[in-house]
Amino acid sequence: MNAAEPENPPEHEFGAAPRREHELESAREHGEARGPRSSDDERRRAWRDLGSCALVVLVTQLATVPLGSAFGDTFGPLELGAIVLVAHGGMLAGTLAILRRRGERLADLGCARPTRGWPRTILLAVPALILMWLALMPLGWLLRGSHALEEQIPIASASFAWIPMWLAISCVVGFVEELVFRGLVLRRLTTAFASPGNSGAVVWANVVSSLGFGLLHGLEPAVIAVTATIGLYLALVTRREGGNLILAMLVHAAQDTVGLTLRSSA
Repeated sequence: MNAAEPENPPEHEFGAAPRREHELESAREHGEARGPRSSDDERRRAWRDLGSCALVVLVTQLATVPLGSAFGDTFGPLELGAIVLVAHGGMLAGTLAILRRRGERLADLGCARPTRGWPRTILLAVPALILMWLALMPLGWLLRGSHALEEQIPIASASFAWIPMWLAISCVVGFVEELVFRGLVLRRLTTAFASPGNSGAVVWANVVSSLGFGLLHGLEPAVIAVTATIGLYLALVTRREGGNLILAMLVHAAQDTVGLTLRSSA
């Protein structure tokens, strides 16, 4: 690099290399690459993205209210699939719009081929899921007798023949929610909280993103406690993977598939 050329800041807080030339060109097309940005500029942009994301999540969740009322007291596979299509389809579209505004791609949020390869990552998802269950056991004991989790999404009885449908729903949910919360929200919060003298930016980002994830799933304290704990665990998994989301997506999808199958067969 010539001495006259300014150095580009790291692309994001997970330690990725500076943007490659074609990425800079894309950023220039969106009016972004006019020179190095200050940390204050990056924090303001991060907060703006977080505000946009919060609005997208709120609107998409409200859009499912009429569907929930129309479907009645319990949801079967098709009803739940319709709700997921509206809510998570909207969240995905909103996230893509935020990325487009930045001149970024899904890979910039960690949605890329895992560094250890697909076979090893898929195999690692099994012990990672078991470890998450073990981490949830003390919380489950404290919340014993609470029916808030069962009442969160009332699932109708369904035969095991619907397992592929549960798997498809879980894959969509796992992909979108990880992309939003461990991809966009976690990264932007880490940038937003970063400031001179603040060594706890990563910790605060993990905690706040996990609380947001908990609130997405309901307002009952038991629901928030369990889902926020799952969110914190998946945030740590993402950090451990260097920002790559694939393992967290696999664990999330597996957890939801098991949970839906067990609840529908009870």
